[in-house]
Amino acid sequence: MHYILDCEPGRPIVQGPDVEEAWTEGRALESPPREQPLVFTLDPGAATEPAAMYEGITPVWSEDLLVAMREAGVDNLETYRAQLLDPRGGRVWQRYWAVNVVGLVEAVDVERSGLVGDAEERGDLDAATVVLDEKKTGSFRLFRLAESPELIVVDEQVRDAVERHGVAGVRFLTPGVEE
Repeated sequence: MHYILDCEPGRPIVQGPDVEEAWTEGRALESPPREQPLVFTLDPGAATEPAAMYEGITPVWSEDLLVAMREAGVDNLETYRAQLLDPRGGRVWQRYWAVNVVGLVEAVDVERSGLVGDAEERGDLDAATVVLDEKKTGSFRLFRLAESPELIVVDEQVRDAVERHGVAGVRFLTPGVEE
């Protein structure tokens, strides 16, 4: 069984580094960042702690999440040191990584998902919309969904490893189920 990787919102990132290419397309970066750590500025008006995972142009994961992924055998990640910065008091969270997931798999069962039209007509999909064809997911532990690359799909082994590590706020959504 496979799940959509998701995270409860944490303190929002309001600014990140300029990047030359999208990190959400499932491809290896042609121009990886040379300077590290990559600095991400948090919303100074929010009182919540940072999340374990941020989606966006440059995804950011906590070191705890990354360690759990690697323990589960995930080996298709390009990772770069990152920092989260609170501009109010200057607090810095060091144990973060900018993460590029390399791997794009066409795994949506279009008919069972009830999808009509091509990808441009449909727009982005969400976990409740898609039903996966488990035969198409193969033995991949973690990948981006070709039909909607902003969605990251993980297998049970990855889910179990993340849960064993107790990474707060990470959720595993069942595809095709409204949660």
